[in-house]
Amino acid sequence: MVACFVAAFRTPESKYFRKTVRARQKKAKTTSPRQAAMLLARPPEKLKPDEQRWLAQLTAAYPEVSTLYALTQSFVNVFRSQQGEALQNWLTAAKASGLPEINRFCDGLLRDAEAVAAAVILPWSNGQVEGQIHRLKLVKRQMYGRAHFKLLRCRVLPYVPGVATLSHQRAP
Repeated sequence: MVACFVAAFRTPESKYFRKTVRARQKKAKTTSPRQAAMLLARPPEKLKPDEQRWLAQLTAAYPEVSTLYALTQSFVNVFRSQQGEALQNWLTAAKASGLPEINRFCDGLLRDAEAVAAAVILPWSNGQVEGQIHRLKLVKRQMYGRAHFKLLRCRVLPYVPGVATLSHQRAP
């Protein structure tokens, strides 16, 4: 608001005009690790043209990105196909890639092989439970040090009759 008001006084005819001011240059767009991971995980047919160029630039600058992209796409296909033997094939291909980060990821998958195989084969997910836990932790963090358990209960269980009252009287 103030900047817009002051900018009106800085016209070339006024004495407040700065002759040494030069136009700001736009900073080059950099890729964050999260953006790069999402780019590698997205199916190729869903990539926009600028994302395809971005992926081509990444693979040109770093040759191991093409290997990582192929491994990522095949890992996604393992879960889409829901075949346990496809997971074993992916693990052997990933171990043979020679990328140390992928090798550590494979070691972690092998440590809990039964759970990973169940996640590939079975149609169930614990996403709903994880979402509720995330919501509860968010409410708890927002209220930390501000209220007592009664208010927390009212925010977490608003649909339970009889719990949503905040009176200071004790129940008989």
